[in-house]
Amino acid sequence: MISWMRPHRPHYAARRWLIAAATLALLADIRPALAQTPYELFRERTAMLATGERCRLFDADTTAALDAGRAQARTAALRAGTESDALDRGADQARAQVAPLACNAPIVMREAQRVKSAFALYSGMHRMSFPGDVGAWRADRTLAVHNASWMLAQDAFAGQDRVVFGLAGREGGQAITVAVASPDGAEPYAARILMRDPLRASRPYLPGGHPPLQARAPVRAAARAILAEAKAPADRALLPVGVNAASAFRFPTETLAALQKLDPREAISVEFLYPSSGGDLVRTAFLEVGDFNAGVAFLKMGPR
Repeated sequence: MISWMRPHRPHYAARRWLIAAATLALLADIRPALAQTPYELFRERTAMLATGERCRLFDADTTAALDAGRAQARTAALRAGTESDALDRGADQARAQVAPLACNAPIVMREAQRVKSAFALYSGMHRMSFPGDVGAWRADRTLAVHNASWMLAQDAFAGQDRVVFGLAGREGGQAITVAVASPDGAEPYAARILMRDPLRASRPYLPGGHPPLQARAPVRAAARAILAEAKAPADRALLPVGVNAASAFRFPTETLAALQKLDPREAISVEFLYPSSGGDLVRTAFLEVGDFNAGVAFLKMGPR
């Protein structure tokens, strides 16, 4: 099996994901959640995070829960049509507006208590789903001790191949991983992730309407490739549903940070390379970035 001993602490138009986030929506809302736009929720959670850090209001787990809510609100605002630059400006404005507030101001104390009360309910959630337009990230805080398991995972769209991608690990180490099983029994010898390179394309290409994931992935000229650094038979908990064996590929440590810089509306692809008499045969799986960052923030609450 792959060695996981690389320590790493994993850094709504409201639609169906609003329902998935109903508990989280309680966090730091100055007005009722349903009366607010995603942009307003994003600003408020950003302001509360900044105040919490400056005034040392929350412990690490509460901060992680609030950050997950901020990430979900950002994704929803982008899907509702707010540009990323406008969100960045809104975040800066929110932080500037709360900076002069005294840490013992009544409004600060009142909102901090609301966050803490909401967290008392939220902290009991060991697992959470973060639905997207196409796929969904499944987060699980019950970290395995001996064998690797999925902490944050999404099933990929890969033709006949069965693919699961995400953050896997066990106590002591985690890594971005993909597990693949081919119905014809073929076994890939290598795997690589293709994602948008912000240095080559500062914005994702997002066709109008509801395009398939293939259309949301970057063109090759604007993509960076990250090659898997290790391969091994997949641990049982990492197997795609319905298969008895699969290959698991582990990617370098910097892959996590690279994924966190992407737009939630875009897609990445994972290419699997198979030996062939006529040269390498490439099969491709596509995944939605979606609420990846919210899932990572949820995991920061620590294992249960």
